[in-house]
Amino acid sequence: MRRALFTLLACAAFLSAQDLVVRAGTVITGDGAALSPGAILISGGKIASIGREVALPAGTTELDLPTAFVAPGFIDCGTNLAVQRGVVEDERGFLPQYRVGENLALEDRAVLRHLKSGITTFLSLPPDANPLAGRAAVLSGPARGGVSVLRSDAGGVASLREGAWLRERQVTSLVGALQAFATAELDGLRAASAEGLLLLTSSAREQQAAGRVQTLANVPATWFIAANADDFVMPPKETSRGVVLGGVLPQLHDRHLDLPRRILEAGHTLGFQTAAPRYEGATLRLAAITATQHGVEREAALAALTSGAAKLLGVADKTGTLAPGKEGDLVIFDRHPLDPRARLLHVVQDGSVVDLARED
Repeated sequence: MRRALFTLLACAAFLSAQDLVVRAGTVITGDGAALSPGAILISGGKIASIGREVALPAGTTELDLPTAFVAPGFIDCGTNLAVQRGVVEDERGFLPQYRVGENLALEDRAVLRHLKSGITTFLSLPPDANPLAGRAAVLSGPARGGVSVLRSDAGGVASLREGAWLRERQVTSLVGALQAFATAELDGLRAASAEGLLLLTSSAREQQAAGRVQTLANVPATWFIAANADDFVMPPKETSRGVVLGGVLPQLHDRHLDLPRRILEAGHTLGFQTAAPRYEGATLRLAAITATQHGVEREAALAALTSGAAKLLGVADKTGTLAPGKEGDLVIFDRHPLDPRARLLHVVQDGSVVDLARED
């Protein structure tokens, strides 16, 4: 079982903590052909077995939905959820030792709202008002009343966005930040990015600067790019772990809505982010649906919410697909999850069924 780190007063949001079997018309495992019909047994919060039928231990709770679709819980590849605010910031704007996993907010009801949108796992980024913002963490929850850390060090965060250099600090420009990365802060950059580098950008100019930072760090990077960025530059495949797109919404111009397809065709692993609490959890699934309407195959778009996202965040051994030994995190819809008409019926987190009607 995962270690609960803090209480969100959400224990009543779960209907059961017993062994659970879910039967459905279609089970999308994310790792091979779908099962039609299929069944999943969850015991102790983990998937115990999966197949067209499974043996049931005595006392197992059953959830029988013969026409429903089951898929792995969704993964949000970029949020600021559960992050403790008011962190003392170095006036230079470089915080290589700051770790989200050691500075979690004691209460963040937005985490529960995210869960009720089907998002069972999320990357939590440190505040990006620093060129070197610290180290991100992959979180999951609130599982049985608490948020859990799936990966305590998910990589160092280098923010090349304009807001990362403020006038009252020593670093007041993108050029100044690059100079600091290359000289005084080089050791800190390399130490923070030992587990990989997360590059936050919102324009082509910032992407180019991020490429220089990656060269200095000399590690593979995951690129975080705003979908509405002008003059998008495709990251180099040989040094990229993948691309996380934010703000993929139907109202964008076609040249931006074409980005998910182009990224996948270039051979990159794709993920989506909400930047929550800025955007609600529902926008994550909307991003994948929008991608399917602009040239991305449904399976590839769903992977960007599940298996591909887990690979990007370094937690593919724990979640992202449905297989024995992985976390008991599921979403259940009345149609395929990326059918725009689909309705979310149930969310299962850590083997417990979430009460979607509960007030936050």
